[in-house]
Amino acid sequence: MAANMIGVKKNIIIVAIGPMDLVDAEPAYYEKQGPYETEEGCLSHTGTKKTTRYQTIEVAYTDPSGKKHTGTFTDFTAQVIQHEIDHLDGCRENTIISTLRDCFHHSCNEATA
Repeated sequence: MAANMIGVKKNIIIVAIGPMDLVDAEPAYYEKQGPYETEEGCLSHTGTKKTTRYQTIEVAYTDPSGKKHTGTFTDFTAQVIQHEIDHLDGCRENTIISTLRDCFHHSCNEATA
């Protein structure tokens, strides 16, 4: 979940990884490898949409205690993190600033490429 999707104006995402939650403040990509095409759903719209994601990503982030980290994520976890970072970057299908068409045919996928 991206904080801005629930009305919190912070650059924070929370991703459940098994029994723990990964809380990332100010996440930023360092590296992306292995692009692939997939379809995703979202709580903010019905149906699915096609998008490009990366198999492996390296992300810099700050944990809740303020400590900086760099993490490498793969597979489904990497896909979820990319989806949530898209929301932080303004790809929010349920707001007036971005429609579903604008989000997925605009610069959001290009900005994360």
